[in-house]
Amino acid sequence: MQTVEVYADITCPFTHVGLKRVVQHVSETSEPAEVVVRAWPLEWVNGAPLDIGAVLVKAAALTDQLGVDDFVGLRADAWPTSTIPTHDLPAPSGGTSAAVQADYDGGVARGVKGSPHFFVASDDFFCPTLDLGHDADGHLTARFDSDMLADFFSRIDAS
Repeated sequence: MQTVEVYADITCPFTHVGLKRVVQHVSETSEPAEVVVRAWPLEWVNGAPLDIGAVLVKAAALTDQLGVDDFVGLRADAWPTSTIPTHDLPAPSGGTSAAVQADYDGGVARGVKGSPHFFVASDDFFCPTLDLGHDADGHLTARFDSDMLADFFSRIDAS
């Protein structure tokens, strides 16, 4: 069975778009594949939690430009102050979860570039679903990267 590992922040809009497509692809393949999600807390990478205002702008751009409905129900008043504790559970005693720390340390060792960063066998793909950029005014531009996604899916399918 093929294993697909992804280092991801659960609040990253790019992760939601990419991981949704990967999970759908894996569910439709004839050979089973396991998708393992590893913690890549962007609040550690960036030194601060993701700002809901910036997330809403990215989510709106992805919705408009890609025609996705991945962000239905996204609300500023329900945005977490941190992604480290698990939803509705207290933070682990002593601070950081050992599992989150282990994932983060493993991601650093593997050279994770951002969220989402996928690994299949010895190959790695940073955000293979999307071709992201900015227009002349600095606004986010996004399109599905069909060539990169096809290459990535072919690596998943090679067992």
